[in-house]
Amino acid sequence: MKTPKGKVMIIGGAEEREGRQVPALQEENEDAIPFSILKEILPVSKNKKPIKVLLTALKEPDDAGKTYRDTFIKLGFSNAEVINLNSRKMASDPGMVKDIEASLFFSGGNQLRLIQTILQNPTCVGIGLGEDTALIVSKGNIMKCIGSGMVIVIDGSQIRYTNILSADLDSPLSVEGSVVHILAKGNGYKLRERQYIPEVK
Repeated sequence: MKTPKGKVMIIGGAEEREGRQVPALQEENEDAIPFSILKEILPVSKNKKPIKVLLTALKEPDDAGKTYRDTFIKLGFSNAEVINLNSRKMASDPGMVKDIEASLFFSGGNQLRLIQTILQNPTCVGIGLGEDTALIVSKGNIMKCIGSGMVIVIDGSQIRYTNILSADLDSPLSVEGSVVHILAKGNGYKLRERQYIPEVK
């Protein structure tokens, strides 16, 4: 497979952008740096292809889209394209992230739902992102954690037993062999190899 040249950034939310300034973030996390997450995705040349911002699970996507466009303009990059993924059909379009080989599931605060999804799809990788935290995916394989929070990575490929298929809807779940990694700033993960990286260069 041809190695992708671009990058994909997966954001957990609450990162600094227009309308959400540093003072408010610093009250919540003293390690927050001005626009640190969104700056990471800016191309070296500001005349290259546009940045595509994919919005998911938002009540007011139009407002969010304007906020991101305004933020990138403030950072000196006006070529940002906002796409509202307002249906499962759009979100499953392979053209959106066609160069990422592994199947991924993303989750915010509901880690139980993330675990349930991986138990039902053990060949996939589950990713739970904290606020003011993001993953940068490069070369279609290497993920790097940035920001002030943490990322949970769940690998179901080594699961030996789970009761997910026989358990009732409200019954507790059990699993043996699930691998869980927790990433902080600078840590990484290789999707194809299912390998934790202590430090991404």
